[in-house]
Amino acid sequence: MNAVRQELRRLQVFAREHIPVAAAMQVEFLAYGAGTLTLRAPLARNVNHHGTAFGGSQYALAAIGGWGLAKLALAEAGMRGDAVIHDARATYRQPVTADLLLECRALDAGRCIANCRKHGRGTLRIRARIDTEAGAAMVFEGKFFVRLGEGGDG
Repeated sequence: MNAVRQELRRLQVFAREHIPVAAAMQVEFLAYGAGTLTLRAPLARNVNHHGTAFGGSQYALAAIGGWGLAKLALAEAGMRGDAVIHDARATYRQPVTADLLLECRALDAGRCIANCRKHGRGTLRIRARIDTEAGAAMVFEGKFFVRLGEGGDG
């Protein structure tokens, strides 16, 4: 198992053990590369009364993705720390009728890491989206506070 897959597995286990909604949603950390993290959650665990993906689950998946991106950016820079969501906005464009597949991209990881090195903290802006065959179903933009330190096991 390569280092990226090991780190994704570690983050998934930590998230499911310490973020109750991640366990309930059955969040999976699928892939990471070039500043992009891919997560999945099964529709069956995140469905609303219309038979489509619950908007709150889509939002939570993006928030978990932003947290995961921050952890991965720190790890790549040889640092440990944690992140909390500060500000975010989601736009829902169409219903999701299949498993939620989210791509989450860091917009300014280099600046965040530089600030962490200099000040012990920084902010990471992210953009995430869930697509369907017809295009973007949900678009999420968020900002996370990142702070160096132990940050737990996650």
